[in-house]
Formats: sequence, C-alpha cells, structure tokens
Amino acid sequence: MAQKKIKKIKSKKSEITLEDLAIIIQQGFEEARNENEKRFVKLEQGQAKLEQGQAKLEQGQAKLEQGQEEIKLRMCNVAYRIDIIDLQKRLQKVEDIVLKKKK
Repeated sequence: MAQKKIKKIKSKKSEITLEDLAIIIQQGFEEARNENEKRFVKLEQGQAKLEQGQAKLEQGQAKLEQGQEEIKLRMCNVAYRIDIIDLQKRLQKVEDIVLKKKK
C-alpha cells in the first residue's frame, strides 16, 4: 500500500497542510456554535422577562377593569348633581308653601 501523502498548500509566508486547515475551520465552527448558543440563552432569558412583564401588565389591567366595574356600580346608585340641585329647589318651594300656610 502506498503511504498517504498529505497535500500542502504553499504560500509565500508559510505552508499549511489540509489537515491544519481543516482543524482551523473546525475551530471556527466551534467558536461560532458557542457564540450562537450564548446568544440563544440570552434570547431565551429576555423572552422569559418579557413574558413575566406581560403577565404583570395583564394582572394590572384586570385590577383596573375590576375597579372600573365597581365605580360603574356605585355610580348607578348615585344621583347626579343636577338632580340634587333640582330636588333642593323643589323642596325649598314646598317648605315655603308649608310655612306660609302655618302663618
């Protein structure tokens, strides 16, 4: 069997074998993969924070809606200011009539 010859790439500065080049490329891919994994973890953490924030906002919105409903219920049982003024005027007239009759 013939011994395998390793091809060499010649350049002006140095000689790099294909095996060395393959190792360099593999290391580059490993570094890129590690960087992507770190970024992915950061993205997942950011997404988790966003989801927590959204849940808090939804809880706050539910509280506001409940408070709004309570205010609406209270307002249904409250006479409007105009009605109160009108009733005061009418009461005053009735009192004036009653007091005149007593004299």
